[in-house]
Amino acid sequence: MLWVLISYASLTKAIPHFLSGNHTIGEIYVVSQGLSHATLSSIFCLFSDTCKHKRNSSLLLGVWIVLLLLYFLHIMDAKYLKRHPQRHGILPWLFSCVVALALSFSNEPQDNPVLWTLDQLQSKSYNLLLVMYWVVMLVLFFTVLVVFQNQILHKRRNTIVRKYFHLLTVLLFVPGIYIDPQFHSFAISAVLSLFVISEYVRYYRLPPFGDKMHSLMSIFVDAKDTGSAILTHFYLLLGCALPLIVGAPTENLVFLLSGTLLLGVGDSMASVIGSAYGSVFWQDGSKKSVQGTIAAFVSMVAVSTALVVWVPPKDTSLFMVTLCIFLATLFEANTSLIDNLILPIYYASLLLGLKAL
Repeated sequence: MLWVLISYASLTKAIPHFLSGNHTIGEIYVVSQGLSHATLSSIFCLFSDTCKHKRNSSLLLGVWIVLLLLYFLHIMDAKYLKRHPQRHGILPWLFSCVVALALSFSNEPQDNPVLWTLDQLQSKSYNLLLVMYWVVMLVLFFTVLVVFQNQILHKRRNTIVRKYFHLLTVLLFVPGIYIDPQFHSFAISAVLSLFVISEYVRYYRLPPFGDKMHSLMSIFVDAKDTGSAILTHFYLLLGCALPLIVGAPTENLVFLLSGTLLLGVGDSMASVIGSAYGSVFWQDGSKKSVQGTIAAFVSMVAVSTALVVWVPPKDTSLFMVTLCIFLATLFEANTSLIDNLILPIYYASLLLGLKAL
């Protein structure tokens, strides 16, 4: 508890500098609390005999160590590059790869992220097919992104452009959660780790990828993410993964897919329909329209109904889900907070609260 308080207080002071932009104090508090809890839980998990998420914890803690080393090595390499400006800074990359491999193989075999992943791919053929599907989707997505970068930049003011990531999350999350939630949960930890390292590379413009990553990621920045750090994709990933993070029952597909439902379906439909047909707005000066909100509500209820019929949950009724969707859409329409971060937390709190009654 003391560690949580100390880290929370420190992060609330440090994060505003790193997230200099349009983040509110409430969003900073949520991020600080989440980072403090995740770090402490990961440390405890590594030393616990009953923790079921040691692979995730060791992976995330390993990333923090790699980032710390990268920071110091980046400073050292910057001095070298001043003397030899024609050479790329490869020292941080080499050391980070070595440290990452060392951390991966420092665990017990059953808790080792690399060995466990290889075992899952070998023993469960559907996981191998799932990974192949993920790779194909990512390659196609980023190929389109690179090829049509100029056209996308020309239209960047259109909110529909930023929903490409939302479409990608639907294509990646739905098969993964349905086929193997445990394997999907570990994959999320791995992707989150890659996000952290890639954002570090972009933030410090580390050669040879830093400048290119900055230009690509800038396409998806909106008015709510104008600080030094680009965190839209972090919030989207965490928002969709929230049910897995809080340990939702794997048989409750409605709850497991609630983050994807809100952000991948509801938020996307609100943006698309609102941009095309929005004429009545909730507030003066607001870009959120009543038409977009109605589209979000109808689309989420339709998908939820299909899920309830397809895989009936034991402790979640369609009325309960519809009520939570209704309240969540009203909340989204009248808040200026970051949707990807706050909306899944609000919806999960509503659903868990109603289930507890």
